[in-house]
Formats: sequence, C-alpha cells, structure tokens
Amino acid sequence: MLIRERLLMFIAQRWHISMQLLRYVISGGASVATNLLMLYVFTQFFGLWYMYSLLFAFVFAFAVSFSLQKFWTFADNRTKDIHIQASSYLFVTLVNLAVNAALLYVLVQFAGLWYVYAQVLIDALIAISSFFIYKFLIFQKHDHVSA
Repeated sequence: MLIRERLLMFIAQRWHISMQLLRYVISGGASVATNLLMLYVFTQFFGLWYMYSLLFAFVFAFAVSFSLQKFWTFADNRTKDIHIQASSYLFVTLVNLAVNAALLYVLVQFAGLWYVYAQVLIDALIAISSFFIYKFLIFQKHDHVSA
C-alpha cells in the first residue's frame, strides 16, 4: 500500500507541474498575443516607430500577464500583499522590457530581422527565465494563510 500511495503522490505532483506549465504557456501566449497585436497595431496603423510601439504594447501585455499569472497559472488568490507582488512583478517585467528593447533593436537594426519575428524570439527567451522567477520568488506559496 505504501508503494501505491507514493506512486499516486508522484503522479499527482507531476500532473500539477504539467498543468501549471500548460497554464503558464497559455497565459504567456495570451500576453504575447496581446503584445504582438498591440505592437503591430501601433506600428502599422498608427505609424509609430516600432520602439515606441513596444512601450505602448508593454502596458497592455503587462495587465494581461500579471492577472493571468497570479490568479490562474500560480493559483495565488491572496490579495493582502498584491501591491508587493505587483511591484516585484513590475520590476521583473521592466528588466525584461529593457532586455527586450535592447535585443529587439539589435536584431532588427543589425541582424536585419523583421520586428515581429524578432519579438517572437525574444518573448520565448524571456518566458523561460521568467517562469522560474515568478514561481519561486513572486508567487511562491507560504505555509501561513493570507487573506
């Protein structure tokens, strides 16, 4: 019976991790889609330089990303310290934005990539590193219960 219980616990843990990764990918996909759509709209329809468009697209993508990551991906429904989490999330996101802007500029200006393609590549790199920061630092679960 002990082996069966351990096996079931192992499967449950793997299932939870798999589902969390799936939710992260879906949430991130929604954020990336928002970012790319807004980048394209601001650049193509409003005629803004792609670097300015990136900043405006960031605002929309941030709102989508934080909400989905906090409440759905990491199932963190605590609201007591949401301002601290939002600030930490914003800090990570701003660092990501700076890295994003630098890489976008380099990939477009020097590597000659199309700005949308370059953005997709950058988003993938940032998503991988951000998962671990969000999971283990910003939305980590504590033993104590917060309202």
